[in-house]
Amino acid sequence: PLNQVSFNVVPLGKHLKDHAQKSGDNTASEDLNDYITGVMSSSQTNVIVNEVFDLNIYIYYRSLKLSHQAELINLPTTGLKIEQFQELASKDEVIDGVQYSVRRWQAKARALSEGEYTLAPIIRTHIVIPNQRRSRGFDPFNDFFNRPATKPFDVQLKAAIITVNSPPVEGRPASYHGAVGDLNFRASINPSSLNEGDPITLLMEVSGQGNMDIVRAPEINAVNDFKIYKNKLLKSELNNTETGGRKVYEQVIIPKTANIMEIPALEFSYYDMKKRAYKTLIQ
Repeated sequence: PLNQVSFNVVPLGKHLKDHAQKSGDNTASEDLNDYITGVMSSSQTNVIVNEVFDLNIYIYYRSLKLSHQAELINLPTTGLKIEQFQELASKDEVIDGVQYSVRRWQAKARALSEGEYTLAPIIRTHIVIPNQRRSRGFDPFNDFFNRPATKPFDVQLKAAIITVNSPPVEGRPASYHGAVGDLNFRASINPSSLNEGDPITLLMEVSGQGNMDIVRAPEINAVNDFKIYKNKLLKSELNNTETGGRKVYEQVIIPKTANIMEIPALEFSYYDMKKRAYKTLIQ
């Protein structure tokens, strides 16, 4: 299972000031940069508004031991929705003939507005400094105070640059309301036959992968023939990042006359990221 790591977003200026006040100096050695470095990357560099993508953090280090503690500083909080980072299994990697240990984190993200986003946060690591003082024999008191210490060290991550555009205006259907991904839609009615004045219950389900947190049921445009009640969400079975699963909506409508023999077609439109085109599903 993945180990969850919480990253606290702190203004950089305040962070450095607080650290200086606590430590009394800034002793982080520039030589450590030869032994530890970091990169932030994105699974995609060109995305559509509301498209879900992955953000990755990699810390490469050698000849060092890091504690589990880590904090992320100066990650943008506007224009992007970024879920909590999850730590993946660490691994070893050889780069230019040198072996590095690699710590990795990943988070789902979604752009909320157009623009170019440069993500170059700092990750504060904690380097373990072994205590050289060793007592002879077992002494619980000395053993407690001789535990290894840690020294904080800030790693400036190499930036990930992401360009975000809105879905194209050309070809955009009227039934499109921001859904992006690989989605499915189906609908059913109950009962299928009725008397004048009887209510009809519509069940509408949207499922698949995409920005499921903002997906909604399609609208019924038949106010002249039906009394239409507001739909309600019956089920929301989404994954932890709200990027996959299903939603089920219920809507009650009542025909205004006995002459109405059918319900208008329901249209659900989304932007298909695989085909880079709009897709309309009709029920």
